[in-house]
Amino acid sequence: MANHFSFPSGFHLLIATHKRVFSWSHDGLVPVFRSATNGILAARQSGDGRGILAIADSQIVILQNVRPGMSREYKLKGEDGELRVLQFSSDSRTLFFTSTLSNAVQTYSIDYSRFLEPAQTHPSPPTVVATSSNSELLLVASDSPPTISIQNLSTRSAPLEFLPLASLSRVVCASFHPSHSTTFILGFADGTLAVYRIPTTSGWLALRPPSEIGRYERLHKASMGGIVAAEFIYGYDARVVSVGRDGKCRLVDFGRGTVMLRTWHISGPATSLSVLPVPKLSPPRRRHRRDADTEWKVLIAIGREDGKVLIFNTIGLLEREVKVGAGVFGLQWVEDGP
Repeated sequence: MANHFSFPSGFHLLIATHKRVFSWSHDGLVPVFRSATNGILAARQSGDGRGILAIADSQIVILQNVRPGMSREYKLKGEDGELRVLQFSSDSRTLFFTSTLSNAVQTYSIDYSRFLEPAQTHPSPPTVVATSSNSELLLVASDSPPTISIQNLSTRSAPLEFLPLASLSRVVCASFHPSHSTTFILGFADGTLAVYRIPTTSGWLALRPPSEIGRYERLHKASMGGIVAAEFIYGYDARVVSVGRDGKCRLVDFGRGTVMLRTWHISGPATSLSVLPVPKLSPPRRRHRRDADTEWKVLIAIGREDGKVLIFNTIGLLEREVKVGAGVFGLQWVEDGP
């Protein structure tokens, strides 16, 4: 039974299914995009308040502004297609996406409405894309053979090809720390989760190989589908929440010797994850201590294969749930515009 819950003021949760995209907030569950077919293969919204929604099918990417009460319908060509990668930079000025025509991540400038130089070409189509909190670093992973590249977008120096020791299997998810721009997570197909930090150098003329902070092997059962997604918990150096197709949510602290803090079941295979930190105390004269969990409430949104979206707190208590009627493949907490 879910507890009494109020959506955080100024935020909504974007929920993506193959047929519709919803905005879930204190206004309820509102569709903002529809496909006449099950053609939606990726959906992301800009995080800068402009309300730009990016939708991809198997061939094209559509950009549209999300406004209250507006829901457009398109006949997209993506039925039975594989999910595509679609990712805004942290400052929402650049959109990264994959294409069936290239093994390089395509780069599109939102500000100038034009394509930029694509990222490094991989030996197979990229499957994972992540950008740092300052929008300077781009991490791209592909499957065959397992390949990871990291590029500094501000200097456009040669990408660093990274071979992690934590696992030889392919990367299935990646995410950067929300406030430490050189710290990131990698989730592997064998169920291993590892945290890394890139050493910083003066001038950033060349990236140095990341160092491993910690790893947790077989965190999720590979035989049941392994890890689906993982994100950092705001306010901690290396505390991570992960979900898997084994129906479990795990909370692990890699900053204190890789300690499993908590596990809870979500009663079905997970498909997606999004984490939102909400300040508990916000008097104008009070300065937030960002390393103090007493001043932050973290909301963990998890999408399930059966079409349910669940919102938990960090102790595993269910705060709210909703059924959207179709399998959820993407979630994203988004700040509302002015």
